[in-house]
Amino acid sequence: MIKIIFWLVLIGGLEIIVRLFNIPEYLFPKPSVIGLTLLDNWSYLLKHSWYFIFEFGSGLLLSIIISYILSVCIVTSKLLNELFMSVIMVFQTIPKIVLAPFILLWLGFGFGPKIFFSVFLGVLPILINTVKGLTTIDDSIEDVVKTYSISKLNYLLKIQIPNSIPYFFTGIKTSIPFIISGVIVGEWLIGNEGLGYVIFSETASFNIPLAMASLVCISIICLIVYMYASKLESKMVYNENSICKRDIKDICESTPKCYFSNFLSYRLW
Repeated sequence: MIKIIFWLVLIGGLEIIVRLFNIPEYLFPKPSVIGLTLLDNWSYLLKHSWYFIFEFGSGLLLSIIISYILSVCIVTSKLLNELFMSVIMVFQTIPKIVLAPFILLWLGFGFGPKIFFSVFLGVLPILINTVKGLTTIDDSIEDVVKTYSISKLNYLLKIQIPNSIPYFFTGIKTSIPFIISGVIVGEWLIGNEGLGYVIFSETASFNIPLAMASLVCISIICLIVYMYASKLESKMVYNENSICKRDIKDICESTPKCYFSNFLSYRLW
């Protein structure tokens, strides 16, 4: 309730400021005008929203898969750690816009470049947080694990992966704005559909209310994904089979198959 009141006060305050100082519509339209534009052009924005959601969802899914595979490789092998981290850091220091001509040459003018930029920006936050979760094990847990002398594979499956889940979701939530930025950059460079394309095309023609309405749609999509990630995180972290709820002895003595069948037995929705 407090959040709703806060947003109503904020929107109302912006409306008053714009009217009071008579700010031109091509600079900053009134929130009421943005709302009416959103309603009047809902079908147009919905069509471009589906393109944006597909590109964003593909980028997020690929970022998660690539990041977790790389994280496990980095943690389990010193050689792969040195190789992957050096390559990742080199690529991250390259200005993203410089790669645009090459990406267009290699991937064409379809969805490929947009998804590439979203993955390129989204991998690092998930990777760094997941590696931290896989390596940051409490000393008391380490002592108990040494007592049972479990194998490296069981240690990875039963201790490290469950322990990394909170860090993993922190990385996902951190990466959401980066992935959205990557999609928007891709749509700006070569797109003719998507909410990012609407923003740049309408801004160029000084149709600022429609550009702002597109920005509102992006914010809503980002908020929904963030809220769902938070909900899924709470189910996994506070699930009775998670590392923070289960007894370490029970974890060490359970088989990997039994452990994961119980660990993944919650609803995602």
